[in-house]
Amino acid sequence: MDASKQYAHENPRSKANIFAVLLWTWTLKFFKTGYSKVLEPSDLFDPVQSDRSGVLGDRLEREWFKELEVCKRSKKSPNFLRTILRCFLWEYSLLGFLQIFNEFFLRLGTPMLLGGLLRYFRADESTRSFDTALMFAAGICLATALNAITINQSVFGAFHIGGKIRIAVCSVVYRKALRLSITALGETAPGKVVNLVANDVNRFDIVSVFIHYMWSAPLSAIIIGYFLYVEAGYAGILGIAAVFIVVPIQSYTGKLSSIFRLQTAIKTDERVRLMDEIISGVQVIKMYAWEKPFCAMIELARRLELKVVRKSSWIRGIFMTFNLFTTRMAVYCTLVGMIFFGQPLTAEKVFVFSSYFGTLSHTMSAMFVRGVAEIAECMVAVRRLQHFLMYDEFQVLENRSISPDSKSPKGDLPYIDDEISHESPNDSLKMNGLAAVASDLVKNTANYVANQNSHIAVSLRNLTAKWEPEAPENILEEVNAEIEKGKLYIVIGAVGSGKSSLISAILGEMYISGGRVDIKGGMSYASQEAWVFGSTVRQNIIFGQPYDRQRYQRVIKACALLSDFKQFPQGDQTVVGERGSSLSGGQKARINLARSVYRQADVYIFDDPLSAVDTHVGKHLFEECLQRYLGGKTRILATHQLQFIKGADAILLLEHGKLIRFSNYLELLAERPVYASLLASDSSSETGDDSFHERSGMRRQVSTASTRSRTPDVSGGDTDVEDDDNDPEAENVLEGTSKGIITGSIYAKYFRAGGNWCFVLTVAVFFLLA
Repeated sequence: MDASKQYAHENPRSKANIFAVLLWTWTLKFFKTGYSKVLEPSDLFDPVQSDRSGVLGDRLEREWFKELEVCKRSKKSPNFLRTILRCFLWEYSLLGFLQIFNEFFLRLGTPMLLGGLLRYFRADESTRSFDTALMFAAGICLATALNAITINQSVFGAFHIGGKIRIAVCSVVYRKALRLSITALGETAPGKVVNLVANDVNRFDIVSVFIHYMWSAPLSAIIIGYFLYVEAGYAGILGIAAVFIVVPIQSYTGKLSSIFRLQTAIKTDERVRLMDEIISGVQVIKMYAWEKPFCAMIELARRLELKVVRKSSWIRGIFMTFNLFTTRMAVYCTLVGMIFFGQPLTAEKVFVFSSYFGTLSHTMSAMFVRGVAEIAECMVAVRRLQHFLMYDEFQVLENRSISPDSKSPKGDLPYIDDEISHESPNDSLKMNGLAAVASDLVKNTANYVANQNSHIAVSLRNLTAKWEPEAPENILEEVNAEIEKGKLYIVIGAVGSGKSSLISAILGEMYISGGRVDIKGGMSYASQEAWVFGSTVRQNIIFGQPYDRQRYQRVIKACALLSDFKQFPQGDQTVVGERGSSLSGGQKARINLARSVYRQADVYIFDDPLSAVDTHVGKHLFEECLQRYLGGKTRILATHQLQFIKGADAILLLEHGKLIRFSNYLELLAERPVYASLLASDSSSETGDDSFHERSGMRRQVSTASTRSRTPDVSGGDTDVEDDDNDPEAENVLEGTSKGIITGSIYAKYFRAGGNWCFVLTVAVFFLLA
């Protein structure tokens, strides 16, 4: 959502010729830059167009929707792995042709050239000419050079494809998270989604390196077995048998590795979920001094996770041991067999057999068996991803529609900035920037229909809704209301009466079992629970929309944010921290409100945004923002603050899921006298708060002046004079870097973390002996 200045550097890979691609000369400029200075984000090249996350996400999402459509018609279960392979089939096919050239021409041809060269030095081969030996030697050199080029291209291509798949899957998971229904959101912990995009998707990077060895390694083993049988007879079969005895054992270790991978993922999900809850409630934990019990809980969760990780590490250790053992054992069996069968041993045969068995060990014992383990772990990740992608999504029902406000809003529904904007009428109708999430989902999926009543913005007719289709009871019952354009409607009611449910039904977040909802124009929504993300205050407000200086200044004034900006160290360029950790509850609520107000829409929906601010600020927000700044807009405000109902054009009272409309607060008091006492208590509370603010105003001014006298005025004093581009300090506040030499004590702590000194020294001795 960051709309700050982006650096554009064309990627040299897009225009590199074939020689630059093969020899990697297109990367030299980047290495020269890194040698001369510390690399910064501005030094990075732009990704190639085909590698952009949006393009890759669109590719995979189209194939996934096709898979769902086909499986829905054939009544079969969708397969996410099949979708990935179908989406990236062309890239994997090109990698397969390169695998054929590497494995069956270069890798298998090199031992033949080596044998031809060694035959020249045999005593009984005096007929071979020196030129022939030179040809074999040149062939070995050429094969080695080609192998260096093609192997690097093959490995890079495999990781490149794996990275593209990882990015595409992350994009699809992110889009899916935005489309989840309320029920699915309740079943999905944030830690699980984080684990999916942080750990599970990394399996695609590794598995792309091994996937072509699943078919090339067995075929290569058959060819090598034939060559060995021709050269050594049954002795060659003994060496092949030694390799194939080890392969099933290694395959079994791969199966165990996949089992431990699933257990590790479950333990990691639990640990991340626990940490997420602890971070969210850290203030309560600190207040009650519960640090030690929660530290013990985290330590227990981590210990259980490491227990599974340790088992997986032992399995990988056994796997690596077989890699070192297999080649030597196979060569030994073949040479002993040749002596046993009375065949002569020559340097030519020993070197050629060692080369063949080295190739066989690399393809079968290392790559093939490792591929089995990695594919097994990748399948676990794919099943977890598919399970997430199959969650229920936000559904737009037939009894809910949104139609664009095609008529000019001049007159009865003016745009907010008409008096300060010089745009044409057609331009003023355009929706700028990103919508709120709920509005975006609706506009992407809804069927636009015309509304006959041009003065009605939102129409509710016999609306009956509940959270889940299977729920026995309805939350809203036979709700009828017509929200007129340009008016302020306040929704009141007791706790649990259905105020938030009514707003959710308008937004399309509830299942509508009866009646219909018709909305005319775009919507902007401010939720009851304030949400901010880890960026600057300004980016939290504009939320990816184009920065309009005049509109921005008016919004922050209407939302009472000017005084806060003066207290922030960087003004509105201050980074709020993850989840707004550096902000108070009232500041987060006003930033959340400002984000909704900054977006130009036809209907503004507010779910009790005044509950997190004190009465004095709430009065300012209601008068300056909702009544004055948004005057002429359609506004729906759900609130418990009854003192504001006097300024409403209409009052919507919810009682046990049923809605009653009142034209003004006098009509409400006449039919519901109980609200008279509640309104009187709220009014007296407001008066008391106002007098308190008057008494404490001087103290806060003195305190603020004292604080600002000791703190440099980085924001420039007044937000009106801030420049949106020329703030060099704000560009570097997100993350800092440092460089230097790592001291020996750091290395000592690193090795001590792996065990005691006795264990570390034992491993070091074994390493030296090996």
